[in-house]
Amino acid sequence: MVAKILHDFSQLEHKLVKAHEDLQGETDLAITALNGRIDFTNKDLGTTQESINDIQNSISDCFNEIGAVAGDIRKEVEEKNPQEFFVKFVVKFMKIESRFKI
Repeated sequence: MVAKILHDFSQLEHKLVKAHEDLQGETDLAITALNGRIDFTNKDLGTTQESINDIQNSISDCFNEIGAVAGDIRKEVEEKNPQEFFVKFVVKFMKIESRFKI
């Protein structure tokens, strides 16, 4: 009777060790897959950040150009030379606008 109980415990222990090994293997696969997804996401985030920086720089350049045009408008209005102002304004506006055409 004791021998049978010891045998049953031995089999149970063997099954538990096997289940633990199987679970460990599945966990390792899941962690590997998760790490792959994290790496992919990080690369994608890096690309997105670069694109956002490029867009931010373009917008900043446009604001600077618009500020320069606004300064020219003030200057021309103060000098009361509307025809020259209009020509300069149209030329500068077309340069700014051309940067956004796709």
